[in-house]
Amino acid sequence: MALRGAILLSAAAFTTLVHAAFAQPTNQWRQFTRADGLAETACSALTIGAGGNALVRHPDTNAVSIFDGYEVNLVAAPPDNHHRIYESPGGQLWTVSSEGLLKFTDGQWQLTPVPEIAAHFRAEHTNAPALLPVRHDRVLILLPDRLLQFSAENPAHPQLEVLRLADPESSGEFLALTPARDGSLFLSSTRGCLKSSSPLRNLRPDDAWTQTGATPVELQLRRDALTDLAELNRERILDAAVDADNALWVATANGLFRRTTPLWQSAVESDVPPGGQRADLKKILETSRANPDGRTPDAAISAHTDWSAALIARNGDFWLGGASDIAWRHKDSWRVFTSTNQIGPENIVAFVESPDGRICCATPSKVWEFDGRDWLVLRGGFDHINALCCARDGTLWVGARAGLHRCVRGAWVQNDTADGLPSAVVTAVREDDSGRIIAITANGASVFQPEADDDAPRTFIRPIANGRQTVREGSAVRLSFTGRDKWNVTTPERILFSYRLDEREWSAFQPVTEAVFNDLSLGKHYFQVRAMDRNANIDPKPAKLEFTVLAPWYRETRLVVVLSGALIVAIFFAGLAFNRQRKLQLSYADVERQVIERTRELELANRELLHS
Repeated sequence: MALRGAILLSAAAFTTLVHAAFAQPTNQWRQFTRADGLAETACSALTIGAGGNALVRHPDTNAVSIFDGYEVNLVAAPPDNHHRIYESPGGQLWTVSSEGLLKFTDGQWQLTPVPEIAAHFRAEHTNAPALLPVRHDRVLILLPDRLLQFSAENPAHPQLEVLRLADPESSGEFLALTPARDGSLFLSSTRGCLKSSSPLRNLRPDDAWTQTGATPVELQLRRDALTDLAELNRERILDAAVDADNALWVATANGLFRRTTPLWQSAVESDVPPGGQRADLKKILETSRANPDGRTPDAAISAHTDWSAALIARNGDFWLGGASDIAWRHKDSWRVFTSTNQIGPENIVAFVESPDGRICCATPSKVWEFDGRDWLVLRGGFDHINALCCARDGTLWVGARAGLHRCVRGAWVQNDTADGLPSAVVTAVREDDSGRIIAITANGASVFQPEADDDAPRTFIRPIANGRQTVREGSAVRLSFTGRDKWNVTTPERILFSYRLDEREWSAFQPVTEAVFNDLSLGKHYFQVRAMDRNANIDPKPAKLEFTVLAPWYRETRLVVVLSGALIVAIFFAGLAFNRQRKLQLSYADVERQVIERTRELELANRELLHS
């Protein structure tokens, strides 16, 4: 009876919230609209497929939006039908109609008459039968009085069998189907809950069903998730669902909403382990004072009054840090590093030792690493560091006034209130015995939940503006890129990017969406960029763009060859013309010479004739 009351109470609460309109949703809700690829912003029905896809129906568009967290695929919806769409583990789509089952095959919805479904609609029940596709061509059908299994594994002879009939006295009407973590099936009813003895993929009519006295964990988690609907009160809720990760989905007239699980969740400050810096400082000073020779460096160390941080390394070395000095005792010998001009560490906040024995320290705006001889800046630009912690997995955590930073696999990422921290002001960071990271903020403690987001984002590069993937030599090459985290757990504007050109080194991850290159050499180049979310998940397949830098038109090889050829041809024909002209001039001169000679001969002949 307690389980029945809990189920009825949850149903009543959900019904009340469907028509509520109150406050603004929290920042853990992600909204998806037509701008994200949905066929329509308004959503009327919603289910979560076996593969994790969200399948959405829309009131005014004859299309189904299938959203995998990154992209939306659209398929035609059944005409004159607004029921939920269900997806099998292999991606097969099913729904119900007033006459039976509809299966999406080869771009068409094919009807298989089911008399029990038709009778359910003729009886004018408020809710449509619920479906649960369990494998290819096999689907469970839940009616108030029976559980059916339809199999079309033999298309020529589809089968429909009754798996379980509702008993008005022991179970009451059936309400819902829920897959169990062990692969079996929970069958909820008005009088309790039944669990199958066989896997839901291979249920048989003669299977035994066990009545559960307490609410199963799977159902309790889903019921708890439905209570989060109160955070979305300003929306008119039309449908809701809970996925395998117990994330709550809501279909509204203003879009599709998903409540993300934050990376940081509230913790009890009494569970926070104490820090060891003060204990190390006390032990080091006591050891120094115990030295009977007051003239040794130990006495000078113990007489120092402004030590603010200390560390006893695993190899027995002592480290002390103050306003301008760092003291290091190695093999019973002290060495002091002094800085007064910001070249070295000053105003030490904390020391940490990594699992491989590296020593790091924090100053108000920088993190430093000791290389065995001197201190080198590991990273700067922090807004007043308050805490430093190195986890057993090697991750370096930095608590500052503007959030919690960490260095994992060489990449730095920052978390703040958008990731679930109660305040951006982090005053302490600890690792407990179980390996959990706990942050103390100005508004309370939070524990890190890395499993809340283990999906890497995807990266996209926008094509070059001219559409030909070419640029001219001397022009600035401006490349833009974007990224998308699954389900927008990390919103697009908070995704970090690292890029490189050709075989150059990868850049540091930064919140930039554009890279500019100048004076690139002629020829082909390729540009790669990868995205990282705020849980340090990096896209394993960087986006790649190939482009070509072309010489100016007057230096293009083909043009130079063509012009050179044309010049040679012109010179050739000019030579021919010149040669012909010269020959013609020589012929004219020869004719004139012959005319003069003939004229002279005629004159001589004429004179001789006159004298004779």
